[in-house]
Amino acid sequence: MFVTVPMLDALYMEDLRDATEMHGLVLLTLPSYVHRSGDLGMWPVSELNTAMAGLGLGLEGVFDARVDPDPRVVKGQEEEPWNDNVLSVLFTQNAMTAHVSPLSFAPAFYAASDVVDFSLGLKERTPENSEGYWRRMHLCLRIALSSYQNRGHELGRVIVHGEEAGNEDFMALLREEVKRAQWSDQEEKRPRWEIDDMYSASRGAAVFCELVSAGSR
Repeated sequence: MFVTVPMLDALYMEDLRDATEMHGLVLLTLPSYVHRSGDLGMWPVSELNTAMAGLGLGLEGVFDARVDPDPRVVKGQEEEPWNDNVLSVLFTQNAMTAHVSPLSFAPAFYAASDVVDFSLGLKERTPENSEGYWRRMHLCLRIALSSYQNRGHELGRVIVHGEEAGNEDFMALLREEVKRAQWSDQEEKRPRWEIDDMYSASRGAAVFCELVSAGSR
């Protein structure tokens, strides 16, 4: 079994290796051949990477002699978004995370700025606190969109995943906040939306397992 990790500030590579080794698991890391110049070690695969890969985004040019492309995953010749700025949002029963990152292709690592809130999972909403719950969601998304210089105000793509990604109230709120945050309302500068369920991350993890296995052969 392979392990991928959420983007959390307090997670360090040494801790991740120790934890997975103790439980007899393999920490999934980005293949060495996709590192940028200057990267000193293999980065752990995060939910940003797996969400993009599971949706078939940013994989063009990655699958070569190392891996046979899976046509169900690789979309192929789609028009690129107007820039690399990505808002990746995970919404589940247990958490809401929103990361802003200049992520141009799935098997890459760049710094990300974010909000990770384990008190904003959908199970925390009740009829009694519904108004306050959604008000907190508005605030967290605004903080996330303003967290990485100006990138959240000039998004090329919004990725939404997790088992509650299709929740109508959440999606209406998210679309409202993304639209409000954008500096331009020009048609050609509107972010592209990619929405999937809980399975995109699992599919993406499988893609990275294949990349790592092929890269080691």
